[in-house]
Amino acid sequence: MSNLLPLVPLLISLLFALKLSVIYLLAVYYDHVNPIYPFISDAGATHPEAGFFSMLLFLEAILIGVFGWIRYKQIRYVCDNNPEFNNNDKTVTTDQIERLLRYNKYGLYMSVLIMLSMSAVGAFRSTEHLELHLAIGAFPAFFASFAYFCIQAHASYKLTPSVNTLRIARFRLIITILAFIFGIIMITTIIVATIQAVFDGVPNYQELRGPLRLKWDESWGGLVAHVVSTVTENLMIFMMCPFFASFINEFRRISVQKGKLKYDFIVSTDL
Repeated sequence: MSNLLPLVPLLISLLFALKLSVIYLLAVYYDHVNPIYPFISDAGATHPEAGFFSMLLFLEAILIGVFGWIRYKQIRYVCDNNPEFNNNDKTVTTDQIERLLRYNKYGLYMSVLIMLSMSAVGAFRSTEHLELHLAIGAFPAFFASFAYFCIQAHASYKLTPSVNTLRIARFRLIITILAFIFGIIMITTIIVATIQAVFDGVPNYQELRGPLRLKWDESWGGLVAHVVSTVTENLMIFMMCPFFASFINEFRRISVQKGKLKYDFIVSTDL
């Protein structure tokens, strides 16, 4: 049977790209949002696009949970079976292996948190349960995703050249830095936009919590900050696509034998 494991990172990347594009196009087509430019959750807050949004989120959440488990087992297998790690190589010390294994556990925990928080994003729509949507959905997903990016970028450097190339490690680090920058800009500007809108009094905060936010009007305060925030949010989420896609070649070298994952240490020079 052919190896289907590379489909996991591939499907995650494709589903994120599909969600960003299709949900936005549907929301604009049905005139549910201002075309310039909605938050992802706001674009998926009204039916019928809300149904597709929830379905895609749940599929992504399941696949990220599966990805997190495979990646966790992969790193465990490498640390236990890689000759480079077991021959007292001066470049890989026992403390470094133990630290990598510890971070590997944290990565597994973060993947579970991402899975649960993404499910909450789909379950609690931003126009109906904004506080729950943010508190147990969007914010935990953002921080857990960034932590997971950092852990995997760190692991990629430690696993060079046994598992991935230095080019891949650097690529993942760049993606992590970009996601962090976009996330900080997003959070900062949405706070600014909300404060400006509330102080202008149109709409008031209660109205801003609901469906009225989907059509952020030019007469309100904070429109520029709002657009900057929505654009950077979309860019931040888009970083998921190249990040997970970068694992496709590595997952090709993972096989399942007698219910256990095995890894081929021959490094590919491809991206």
